[in-house]
Amino acid sequence: MACFGGFSRATPLELYARSLPKGNQRAGSRDAAATLFPMYTVPLKEILQMTVMEPHESLKERGELISFEKGMGNAAFISHQWVGDKSPDPDFRQMSVLQDAIRRLMSTQKRIYHDIHTEMFLNTSGMCTSALNSKPLFFWYDYFSCPQLDKNHDFQQAVVSIPGYIARCEFFFALVPVIENPGLCKVFTPSSWSERGWKLRLLLEAQDLVGYRVLLNLQPVLLRGMMVQLPNFLLQNGFETVFDVDTAGWSPLHYAALRGEVLLMQGLLEQHADPCQVTKRANPSHGGMAGAGALDLCLRHRNNEAARLLLAAKAAGDGRWELISACMGDNAEGVRLLCQSRCDPLGKDPLDTSAVSIACMFGSATAFEELSAQAGQALATSTLAESLHAAAVFQGGAQIVQALIDLRADINEPREVKAMRPFGLVVSWHWLLYSLGRVTPLTTLCYHLQGSTPLMAAILSGRYECAAILIAAGARQDLCNRQGWSVSDLARNQAIPEFLIQALLGQPRGCHVVASFALRGGSAEQNS
Repeated sequence: MACFGGFSRATPLELYARSLPKGNQRAGSRDAAATLFPMYTVPLKEILQMTVMEPHESLKERGELISFEKGMGNAAFISHQWVGDKSPDPDFRQMSVLQDAIRRLMSTQKRIYHDIHTEMFLNTSGMCTSALNSKPLFFWYDYFSCPQLDKNHDFQQAVVSIPGYIARCEFFFALVPVIENPGLCKVFTPSSWSERGWKLRLLLEAQDLVGYRVLLNLQPVLLRGMMVQLPNFLLQNGFETVFDVDTAGWSPLHYAALRGEVLLMQGLLEQHADPCQVTKRANPSHGGMAGAGALDLCLRHRNNEAARLLLAAKAAGDGRWELISACMGDNAEGVRLLCQSRCDPLGKDPLDTSAVSIACMFGSATAFEELSAQAGQALATSTLAESLHAAAVFQGGAQIVQALIDLRADINEPREVKAMRPFGLVVSWHWLLYSLGRVTPLTTLCYHLQGSTPLMAAILSGRYECAAILIAAGARQDLCNRQGWSVSDLARNQAIPEFLIQALLGQPRGCHVVASFALRGGSAEQNS
């Protein structure tokens, strides 16, 4: 198919995308319509000088708010959770974390790296911090930027304008440290925060057709029941035939798998679309690696009726990647479908990681429960220990960590990675990069991984909620990894929460409180 940088003849979708004005070319009237209330921001200098949280009205009265306009510099949108009842940050704990992070980024830090998972699977290099220093920087933060004392017409106009504010911002910051609030019996963590999505038109304006297709076809996942006919589907996605492949190596069948509409997929198969075709390369817009098939995508997004159709069309290979995809999507029904098709619930992916560990890695509690039921007594203690490490490093939630502990996973078992296995080669490579001076979250983890306990892994990965649960369960702090580092040594290089500081000083009461809140599901709705 004709794609940007590909063939000479452009599709109607590409021509339309090229015709759209860029953000800095939009007419002033259109930009004004997107923001019905001024975009009040706080300059960088004032943000760093703050010591208490004050509402919009107080800052405006003192003249500390700036109505941001294009050409003044760069704006950053701060997304966060309200950790207090009447104030977003009553003890100034969240904002102090932001201040420390900004000072570090403006001084010693040269690059902003992605999280460990993104760096490992998508091989991204992050962003130079010089981008933050290139122009004057202004911050949008709801408590400062929107009226607070009276929820009047201006407040409503400001709330409606939030998508417009985000569109004007060059940077989007997620301020999500682990904060416990005993008064509310809640703990606020990255898991209780959910990020916003992007608009379809903005992706087209950027001529990001791959990102546009991913978002377009994920809409029915959230709005089940929307149907689209085959000709319209091809037209909307800028494809001409069912055999086309775009710049990300995805075919129409792959994008249809995101939608999960059985009739649409059946139509593609009747037009001889290959049910076994896999993607050619990683797709950062989706988060998927190269080598994914349509069945993988269906299982990842719980499009199980479409998955049944593909299974009937002989789409499954050996079941290893498919089971992993079901675990990534917390798709318990998908796990059952594969096990009924004689897939081994204790199977491993080509990197020698078990499906159980993958479920724990992604915080997929229902998929983990289904795998445990399918495996029964065959679930080995070694797999449980490996899974506890995976949960500690990545996105394992409180319930999964506690479930593994209840299944008697050894909370102190050191991680031993076999060097000549596929995963061991990945770890060894990043260990070498760290030794040569490339210090990123992933290389640091790999350098310290051998001999690390789950508690060490949680500290290294910033999974402080998980660390609290492990300490509350009696995890030892006196052990050392292969590099001779203890939990205290690893924590010394991080701005860890106060409850962990006290635990390392022999006072674990705060960890017991955080663990209790987390296991009760104590979280709060996101404000911005």
